[in-house]
Amino acid sequence: MNRMTAAASAAVLALTLASGAAVAQDFRALAQQDLQTAHDALAANHPAAVIPGPASEAFRSWIDSGLQDAQAKAPRVNSGDSHAYLMRYYANGFRDSNIAIRPTYEGLGPFFATGWPGFATAWRNGEYVVSYVKEGVRNAPPLGAVLVSCGDQSAADMASSRLDKWEGDLTTEAGRGRTAPSSERSVVCR
Repeated sequence: MNRMTAAASAAVLALTLASGAAVAQDFRALAQQDLQTAHDALAANHPAAVIPGPASEAFRSWIDSGLQDAQAKAPRVNSGDSHAYLMRYYANGFRDSNIAIRPTYEGLGPFFATGWPGFATAWRNGEYVVSYVKEGVRNAPPLGAVLVSCGDQSAADMASSRLDKWEGDLTTEAGRGRTAPSSERSVVCR
């Protein structure tokens, strides 16, 4: 009886350990699948997909070209955070505040902002202004300084290449303010 109980206990323990073994998530495949699903849902359900005219032209042009653009970026997806970021990129490309794809979990892991230079900017009065400087960072610009360029790229061009669609819609004033509210996601010269 004791041998049978021990054998049963060992079998249960082995099954428990096997079922708890780590399985790597294929975030690239998940991103491809989710991008296609979002595309298909929007194509089947959004009125702009079938209403002709200039008001829906941007939607109709982005639904397929944006899918191709986002799918081309999918090989770089390597985590839940980068998956969510790519999904947001596709949704923001519609330039429609009614279309949003957000994760249902808390994202941005502990190493998200480790590459930042120690200061952040905010969009104020049509300019990117230094709004935060981490204490102890040497050679950082002073608070209130205007970021004009980084190397040979203007602050506006840098923001567009790094933030537009990824963080929001930089074609609007509200989108610029939302993407550079004085956080480490703002335009920074790296």
